[in-house]
Amino acid sequence: MVAGIFTDTFFPEINGVATSVLLLKRELEKIGHTVYVFTSSHPAMKRLPDVEHTYRLPSAPFVFLPARRVAVFYKKSVAHQISQLNLDIIHTNTEFSLGMFGKLIAAALNKPVLHTYHTLYEDYVHYITKGRLPHFSAEMARRFSRIYCNSCSAVVTPTDKTRDLLLEYNVERPISVIPTGIDVEQFRRSDGDAEKIDALKAEFGIGPRDKVILYVGRLAREKNIDSVVRQLPAYIKAHPGTKFLMVGNGPWKQEIETLARGRGIGGHIIFAGERPWSEIAMFYKLGDVFVSASQSETQGLTFIEAMAAGVPVLARQDRSVEKLILDGHSGCLFADEAEIPAKLERVLGDETFRSRLIANARETAADNSAAQFAKNIERAYQNTLYEWDLLGKKYILSKSVIQKILL
Repeated sequence: MVAGIFTDTFFPEINGVATSVLLLKRELEKIGHTVYVFTSSHPAMKRLPDVEHTYRLPSAPFVFLPARRVAVFYKKSVAHQISQLNLDIIHTNTEFSLGMFGKLIAAALNKPVLHTYHTLYEDYVHYITKGRLPHFSAEMARRFSRIYCNSCSAVVTPTDKTRDLLLEYNVERPISVIPTGIDVEQFRRSDGDAEKIDALKAEFGIGPRDKVILYVGRLAREKNIDSVVRQLPAYIKAHPGTKFLMVGNGPWKQEIETLARGRGIGGHIIFAGERPWSEIAMFYKLGDVFVSASQSETQGLTFIEAMAAGVPVLARQDRSVEKLILDGHSGCLFADEAEIPAKLERVLGDETFRSRLIANARETAADNSAAQFAKNIERAYQNTLYEWDLLGKKYILSKSVIQKILL
């Protein structure tokens, strides 16, 4: 099978979608498929070797979220190249420019479109609206999602939560729930990690006896990191050898710094910044507990990564993690931020409980491997192609329009 994956974000960017696509491409190729990726240009690619079979369209930083890039909607030379690749299926991983480009190519080549819905846009409209007309903006996000998904052949969501949300939006296309996988082996500790871990601790001023509360991800409003910071003073007062290490960057960094200083724990907060993907696994190995208060996740890949690394997860209760984290079994959950200090006390202070969490978490992480993810997507591709051929689907485009798109 030859698949064309269209995504606005890809290597070398570090986020859930970029990681998902990179792993999916690699694992599908391992089982014999050919995968081409069509994505945005990135300044870092001037000094990095690109991933094989990757095509990049000119792009610029997104005006409302400069850390993300938006590519041009269409480039004729790339469209012509795509026409020579003998694609069987189009797999879009964005609803924006590259997603639209993928749909245009699908129409011209008369191929089905499978779409993975990654992002809960209702949680992100504040970047554009700045708090004005929130109800109207949320409804626009729902309508946009509904229109895009209903114009695809089939849809994939990473969790039941996201599927049910699309059903509430009145999405009528077939929806498969396929959790995104991770490279489990990459995150497991090995005997050779000790020296690297010690070097990182020295770099960030983490003492050999310090306990490290870890967060990996964007520093953004919808991640609710401020609710964790608000609850740390009491715990740190009782356990002064505690550091909160945040790996990532984003628009909420200054607010977090200000809040931490105001609560008197600024010296216990460490901002590691955004790090290359090749280094991320080692940062998990610094952590004694991984904490997140986000409710905007569609799955929470960082939770699975932490679990694979043997780091207990403390997360806010949410449907996105209901099959992943069983409270007191494979991790700990809190319904209210005021519970955080007591939960930290148990996870970091009760070694028997902690060991049980780690063992169960590793088993759960093993069930979410990248290899299994690729097999599930392969099955979704096959089902989509079968339905497409069975129903004899055809896009209504004239020969002249097709020639203009591709030639």
